[in-house]
Amino acid sequence: MEMTSFIDVLLTRTIYSINAIISATKMLNIETDDSIEETLGMLSTQKKLTEELVPHVKKVWEDPGIQTAFRRRNEFQLDSNAPYYFENMDRFIQPGFQPTLTDILQVRQKTSGIMDTNFNAGGLEFNLVDVGGQRSERRKWLHCFDQVSAVIYFISLEEYNMNLSEDYRVNRLQEALDLFEEITSSEHFTKTHFFVLFNKEDLFKCKIQVQPISQYFDEFIGDDTYDNSLKFIQTQFERIFHGNKSRYTAFVTCTLDTDSVMRTMKQIQNFFRDNNHTLRSDI
Repeated sequence: MEMTSFIDVLLTRTIYSINAIISATKMLNIETDDSIEETLGMLSTQKKLTEELVPHVKKVWEDPGIQTAFRRRNEFQLDSNAPYYFENMDRFIQPGFQPTLTDILQVRQKTSGIMDTNFNAGGLEFNLVDVGGQRSERRKWLHCFDQVSAVIYFISLEEYNMNLSEDYRVNRLQEALDLFEEITSSEHFTKTHFFVLFNKEDLFKCKIQVQPISQYFDEFIGDDTYDNSLKFIQTQFERIFHGNKSRYTAFVTCTLDTDSVMRTMKQIQNFFRDNNHTLRSDI
């Protein structure tokens, strides 16, 4: 995907995000100021940010009712990077705007179908197969399983108090656990190494300060510190892993921290070198 193609994505996700919060005020019965009522209706019909819409989005974003809904964002579906969109939208609509690497990393793009990419890193040939994690996407995976050397399983740490868009009754972390148990017990992966990446550490650190994990999981024991909260989640995945623990390697990552990502990738490369593996396919 060309970097310039992300311009349209940034513009559409900005409008999507403000409208998601607006809709949430109605769902959560949160009052907004009467002075923005007409603006709320106007924005609800928009699909993409334009220069003319920027002051309206700013005015709505500053409304106390909108901010109250945002603080309860775990109760509805919203891009975790929505504040970034609002803080940078003046830049997004400038003539000649070119997205930076940070802009692109902030964009939430769901994987639909299967994306197959070949690349060389550190002298190793990688065939990266990215599959959608949504329930509707999983039936498309089966033919990808042959001769897979490793599975990279991403877990969003901040989703411990969020529910699925497909089923609001199901906690996202619990869904990730159930899927992980299903995959690791599959006959397709009896010899496959699992790299488990506990991602979005930055958002997790901030969230547990105001929404402790103990409020959502009765089995959580101890103080609501970052270390205890992280260990609780990590232990859940380690406990249900099927197979020899030598096939399980975990990392704590932040996708926006490129240095952290590079260090993780380097360790994965070193693992295959040290174990005389050729990385043929990676999900």
